[in-house]
Parts: sequence; C-alpha cells; structure tokens
Amino acid sequence: MKFRDDLEIAFGTIKGPVRSDNQDDYLLYEAAEDAQFEALGRLIAVADGMGGQAGGAEASRLALRAFLGTYLSQNGEPSIADRLDSAFQSSCHAVAEEARRSRSRADMGTTLTAVVLDGSRLQGVHVGDSCCLLIRKGQMRLLTTMHVNPTYQHALTRVVGGGREDEEPERFSLELLPGDRLLLLSDGLWRVVDEKEVLHIVLGHPIKKAVEELLSLALIRNCPDNVTAVLVRWRGPDKPGERVEVEPVEASLVGSDRISVPGNRTWSRIWPFLLLIAGLVLGAVALFVL
Repeated sequence: MKFRDDLEIAFGTIKGPVRSDNQDDYLLYEAAEDAQFEALGRLIAVADGMGGQAGGAEASRLALRAFLGTYLSQNGEPSIADRLDSAFQSSCHAVAEEARRSRSRADMGTTLTAVVLDGSRLQGVHVGDSCCLLIRKGQMRLLTTMHVNPTYQHALTRVVGGGREDEEPERFSLELLPGDRLLLLSDGLWRVVDEKEVLHIVLGHPIKKAVEELLSLALIRNCPDNVTAVLVRWRGPDKPGERVEVEPVEASLVGSDRISVPGNRTWSRIWPFLLLIAGLVLGAVALFVL
C-alpha cells in the first residue's frame, strides 16, 4: 500500500505464542486521487476480536470491512466526524447480524480504535482496550480510555458486538504538531511491556525499527495475546508529495539481545553475575566456619 510522504508510517501484527490464531486486524487507507484524499483524509484502525477462535477473528475482520465501506460510500458531503460515526455504527450492525446467524458466535465482538488524519487535524472513535497514544516532545499520553471492568480486567465494558446491536463510541480529536507520533495498539503489548519501555523504544528508533522492536520484545516476553501496532509520524504541514510503498513490519528474534529497554532487560543481564557473587560469598563463609 502507498502513503504520501508527509507522513511516515509503520505497522505489523503477530500471533502471541500462546494463541492458536491471530484475532487482531488493522485497516490503513489513503485515497490515490487528490480530490478524494482531501475529502477523506487518512484512515487508520485497529481491532482486537473476542468470542472464541473463529468468532473473534471474524468479528474484527467484519467490523473493519464494514467500517471502511461505510466511511467511503456516504452520499453528499458529510463531515469526517459524521463519516466516523456512521462507519462505527455500521461495524456494530455487521457484527451483530453475523452473531444472530450462528448460536456459537452469539457473543462475538471486537475492540475498535479508528482515527482519521486530515492535514493537522486528528479525529477518532474508540471502544474497548485497544488504544491510541500520542508521543509529543518526549512525552506520551493516552488519547483513549481503557473500557475494562475495574475488578475483572479481561472483561470489556464497551465493544463492537458482544451481544449488543448498538454502542456509543468514545470520540476524541486534537491538532497535530510537526514531529508528533501516534501509536495504535491492541492490548497484547501492555501485558508484558510497560509505558516507559514503549516510549523508550519509540523515541530511540526510526518508526519502522520501533515497530519491529515492540513486536519482537512482546514475543521475547511470551505475550499472552496477539499484538498489533501502527506507528505514524506526521512531518508537518508541507504539501503531501510522492506516494511511497509501505510494507508490514515483521518481528524478529534474531539478534534479540540488541533490544535495550529500561527495567526488566537490565535486570536480566545482571542477575547471573549477582548469583555468582552470592555463591562465592557463601563459599568463603563455609570455608571460614570449617
């Protein structure tokens, strides 16, 4: 797929080592024609399915397909905010309709985090525990809410589907500054990589390398769920130029000792030496006693 060169973008998805399939899905869209591009902006979305193996994968796929179809096909000249709302409701109806067709998929559902970049303007809709983060001037903040039960963190309070026909999305918007980065993530990463580590990796690498490192680190730490990451960097208000081909990033465990992040990795490097020192001390004490 191709994107105009005023925006850098990298993306990838992995199946967690304890999963039999990948129930995540992602959507990236940018119109080739300039007139359509100006009207529609750039659409980016991440969905993490739930409801059993087949149900979860089908829910995320259905939701994103319906979302894109409705976003592009609306008559007249609706605003981007209206397009997002209509596309979100279309996703809800598509998943609910499929759930009615199969008793085994009655509870199928998915998270959905979708944003549109229209020049410097960002607008988004969101439900679930996937997320959208803003990295600006060395700081990272969450633009979306984690819709989870405070007692049972795996229980989502707002989703597309999940036995419901309609859902009200959380809406968010802001003005981008040159150099801003946006990171859309499914929840699999958060269970094994903390916020400081994510920020360290995103700021320490070009965006393609950063996505590779995030996915690789999740695998190294045996992430219990699938992980999808989309990272973008807006260069600024210069007129978009040539469209550049972008391919998905793949995680690699080759040379994984290169991944240097604060916290857990530092401890993992020094603990063998601490054990060795402790053994020598205990040995010395034993000889002294004898």
